[in-house]
Amino acid sequence: MAWRASMEERLAAVEKRRKTSITLTVTYQEQGQEYLGKTEALRLEDVIVPLDPGHLRHLAAAAVGPLQAAQRATWEGPVQDMMLMLTSEILSLTRLPSRRYLDTSQTGLLILPAGRRAKPDLAGCEGDACASNVSIIMEAKKSLESHTSDYEAAFQVVQRSLQLLSQQSSRTKWVFASVGNRSARVFHIQIANKVVTRMAVTDRLPLSASADSPGLMALLRLHSTPADLLGWLPSTAALPTDLQLGGQQVGQLHNLMPADKPSTGSSQVVAGVVETPQGSINVYCKTSPSVEDEISALKVLQTHNIHGVAAFRGQTRDKHNRLWLIATPVERSTLHTSFLPPADLRRLILKVATTVETLAEVGLFHSDISANILETGDLIDFQTVWHAQAPLSAKLTFSLQYVAIARLEYNMLPPTLRSELESVMYTFLYAATKDLLHWKHDISPVEALNAKDRAMRLPDVFNSKVLARVGDAGLRDVARKLQSLIFCESRAVDVRSFKSCFEA
Repeated sequence: MAWRASMEERLAAVEKRRKTSITLTVTYQEQGQEYLGKTEALRLEDVIVPLDPGHLRHLAAAAVGPLQAAQRATWEGPVQDMMLMLTSEILSLTRLPSRRYLDTSQTGLLILPAGRRAKPDLAGCEGDACASNVSIIMEAKKSLESHTSDYEAAFQVVQRSLQLLSQQSSRTKWVFASVGNRSARVFHIQIANKVVTRMAVTDRLPLSASADSPGLMALLRLHSTPADLLGWLPSTAALPTDLQLGGQQVGQLHNLMPADKPSTGSSQVVAGVVETPQGSINVYCKTSPSVEDEISALKVLQTHNIHGVAAFRGQTRDKHNRLWLIATPVERSTLHTSFLPPADLRRLILKVATTVETLAEVGLFHSDISANILETGDLIDFQTVWHAQAPLSAKLTFSLQYVAIARLEYNMLPPTLRSELESVMYTFLYAATKDLLHWKHDISPVEALNAKDRAMRLPDVFNSKVLARVGDAGLRDVARKLQSLIFCESRAVDVRSFKSCFEA
């Protein structure tokens, strides 16, 4: 990547100038456009609130186990787990009324406006999980002591800021962090006319399970800070206030987040409330290039009274004539995490299999089942839905880590009940191995296909790369049965046989 070369060329000069703070110049090129962030030293006291000594002692005690696991690890996953634990503890201590944290490294939920490249490792939202509500993000790396990883995290912080800015156009600053297994940094980014004009950054702050750890102090300060001091401000949306359905007004929209005109090909999601004669309903409003397909799919689901999915409430158009879906969101927990206890994981996967079967019975296939399901067991984001009778006019979309092998081999191959259940199986394996599936790290579809195909079809590879990474004996038995079912050509794959794999 262009940004990596430019950063590493500056490394020697940067290190010479280092004293108690670090100065980075983050330069990267994307589609011919250059973004430049000039940085200076950052005093945390200038941008975020003071820390509470009692909270710090509590946090230091809670950090011991996760921090040790992160320092023993050979990849960044345990650092993400540590961040999730620390933010959960901070949230319980500070009790910010609307703040919630979401593990978005694998499960984007509704906050990602620009696809995979906008996926932060951890996001804090003010209320509902959507891009216009994101107040803070964090990037995890195995270690910030590696200059390449350190600079990559800085690049990602700037990139995420600009991508999320399309959802929060009135925002003028961001306060974010990067975290490694032994240190952390805090970034203060100022923006004018959607361009980064200034970036202040702390030095690498040592991170340890101690009340005098500068890194721990920084994270507590950061996550104790109210949203407005981090730069997040609610504002009025560009959506009309009246909600029309079939030509009839069914409610008044209010409490909406920003909804300025999206850039070409992008998606937006905003949260709000609809006042109806029956009372207030929390909704999300969504627009995307495929929003008409999603509206059509949700109408079909509504007709068949299918549960476990978002409920269609209506549609409207904004002042730019963009079509918006109005839907009732699936209820989500305050803190999203994918790694459920074995019994809960079993129940959740069986619930998803039942929903997949119900959809197939009416000729619908979600087509992009992933770890998004692991929060509630409900299917969300129906913009990828495929109708059994619909012609395939374009390439289907899916998540590489979870898509069925046959669909990865042939991108024009439509989803089937078998391929949907195979995706549910990969989601189960993701949770059962606690995100240790080795093919997720491959950077191209070809490499992902080869790694996944070998792991699932070759017994020795499956045993060493998959089963060996499942900590629970009962879940290992389920994984073994699922692999045998999905990849044994002589067996019929249906929901009944899928569910039988979970029987003792």
